[in-house]
Amino acid sequence: MKKVLFFFGELKGGGAEKVLLDIVKYLPVDEYQIKVMLVTDNGVYDEEIKNHCAYESILHTEQYKSNIAKRLFYSLKYRWIYKCSPDLIYRKYIGNEWDIVVGFVEGFATRIIACADSNYVKKVAWVHVDPLEREYADSYFKSLEEQKRAYGGFDKIVCVSNSVAESFKKKWGIQDKVVTQYNPVDKANIIKKACEPIEIEKMWQVQFVASGRLTVQKGFDRLIRIMKRLKQYCHEDFGLIILGQGEEKETLEIQTEKENLKDSVKLLGFKNNPYPYVAMSDLLVCSSRAEGYSLVIAEAMVLGVGIISTNCSGPNELLDNGKYGLLVNNEEDALYDAMLSALQNHEMINELQKKAKERSDWFDVETICREIKEQILIR
Repeated sequence: MKKVLFFFGELKGGGAEKVLLDIVKYLPVDEYQIKVMLVTDNGVYDEEIKNHCAYESILHTEQYKSNIAKRLFYSLKYRWIYKCSPDLIYRKYIGNEWDIVVGFVEGFATRIIACADSNYVKKVAWVHVDPLEREYADSYFKSLEEQKRAYGGFDKIVCVSNSVAESFKKKWGIQDKVVTQYNPVDKANIIKKACEPIEIEKMWQVQFVASGRLTVQKGFDRLIRIMKRLKQYCHEDFGLIILGQGEEKETLEIQTEKENLKDSVKLLGFKNNPYPYVAMSDLLVCSSRAEGYSLVIAEAMVLGVGIISTNCSGPNELLDNGKYGLLVNNEEDALYDAMLSALQNHEMINELQKKAKERSDWFDVETICREIKEQILIR
């Protein structure tokens, strides 16, 4: 039985975290002894992960909440983990008892797993975002040269779309180790969960939905600005719900209130089960400035919800360059025009929903997890 470690920072509630959950759920337990290791244990998927594999975190958040001194110690140790030698972190907390070690997200996890000894373990790096469009991972390394050396030491580099893979090759000049592996999408589970009751009903005749981590990358700020423009021009009964949590939450709430949109834009926060909210909506809008795969688009298509998306890595492949959804230039005006067109032409909404449902046949969690097993988790 192969021993596999997936290393991550925190399971905060983004797409990569959900992908990791689906992978560990569907890998055969008679072939793999799987462990997920995190830096902190205050994420939204921690408890569910524990149901499917071994789990460990370096920091245990609850132990440090009781008084100020413990909270200060927690903060100092957290900083120490991210600032000290990656080799020390690897030796102290991970070690070479594994057959395969996976840095499941670019940046910190990649830097730590790069320290594994290739003589003993197979090293895998997972890349979820376009490294040319979004360069946040660079900040975890002392230099670009250090990051390139780190990637050069991996046995396999997994990119979540072909466009991410091409950007990765262009940025780092690494070719032979790079493979594309689409994220698993659990269709049956999504459809089942979409039928669960929730506390609200559909609020508008045309309801847009957006979902994801509340970060600048996701472009929710420009989506709110677009809603302001639409309200000034269009008198249809429409609105927007936004699902997710993140560092931009307060900023987006202030923006919504400032623009007098509290009746037509609802920030509902993170939902353990977002699917009923997506399923009750007419169109999912992806306003991202940069993406890697966009799991929320794939999940919406499974539910037959039409898609309007900015043209960036991942969405363009999921939508087959516009064949299965409306793909627009990655700019505010283009997204505004697309949403306005949908509001003015309800037949267009029906057509987008039909195309989304057609594309949903492309997703199969068991097939993708079998590919992961046969192409990536081999020793």
